[in-house]
Amino acid sequence: MGGNENSRYSSFPGGVGVGTVYGHRWSYEHFVGPIPDGLELDHLCEIKLCVNPEHLQPVTFEENMRRAGYFKKSDSACRHGHPYTPENIYWSTHKSGKKYRTCKECSKLANERVSKRRAEDPEYRKKLNAEARIRMQKRMERLRQDPAAHEKHRAKARERYHKSKKVASGT
Repeated sequence: MGGNENSRYSSFPGGVGVGTVYGHRWSYEHFVGPIPDGLELDHLCEIKLCVNPEHLQPVTFEENMRRAGYFKKSDSACRHGHPYTPENIYWSTHKSGKKYRTCKECSKLANERVSKRRAEDPEYRKKLNAEARIRMQKRMERLRQDPAAHEKHRAKARERYHKSKKVASGT
């Protein structure tokens, strides 16, 4: 068992098709039981390399971030001064897997600005569509010039399509 250079958590190879297994997760699941859905493990001892299941507690992502000091004084409000409270935060997951927070008040204000622009300018939607069409044309031109990137793009599109069909059919 060793430490992962990027995260400093204990880890070991999980075998063919499994990837990396984190020691603290394996220890908890082996000695205590499955980690409940929607929860992650918090190191109560604050030592990332620790695998003692007595030092691990399942908590929500938000609670883990709070305990880790993610919400420092400088992070107590968004850049517009709205407080970061559980009631004023949207938690989202980036396609890279990293979670991030968004101020609900700022999102609400941005939506109001867009709605106002749409009401004031009936051509607003057409302008947005024209800009999007130009961006798409440029992207497609780049993909046509690079056959490997184009095939990768098509494979991802097929994957998204099949995934949406499975969701729609409930399988």
